[in-house]
Amino acid sequence: MKKEVKLEVGKSYRNRMGTVVKIVSKNEGPLDHYPYVSDKGEYFKSNGNNFIYENLEDLIEEVVSEPIRAINKDETWLNTHYEVVAAMEQALSEGHKKLTAYYNDGGTIAKWNLAKWITSKFEDFYAGILWNGEFLEAINEFVQEELSEL
Repeated sequence: MKKEVKLEVGKSYRNRMGTVVKIVSKNEGPLDHYPYVSDKGEYFKSNGNNFIYENLEDLIEEVVSEPIRAINKDETWLNTHYEVVAAMEQALSEGHKKLTAYYNDGGTIAKWNLAKWITSKFEDFYAGILWNGEFLEAINEFVQEELSEL
């Protein structure tokens, strides 16, 4: 049996598939027997039904607090990795002798592994930091420090 819900604009609800749907407005149009409109453009009755009979799209429970979108760690790691590689390439173009020797000795695999290692170390060291414009400077300084220890 379906839980009793009463839809309200601005609140979020979960449907039978587990998808969170937010009610964003009241329907003032020809489908006024479906008075609520979701952020996905679906129409619902005040009890959460979106059709005459029960279906997977019916809203079955209120989501008390929507989860805050967590930072996608894979995405931030890739952004950091891109900047680490750019800083390493800059150091190479400026004739960084230790890095050039490291690359010459280990080849492409050594280059990839060093970039991955520096990226992961940077991400661990600065975990949870909210950057305010100093991200690139921090990466460049961090990479220079790591390269000085080669």
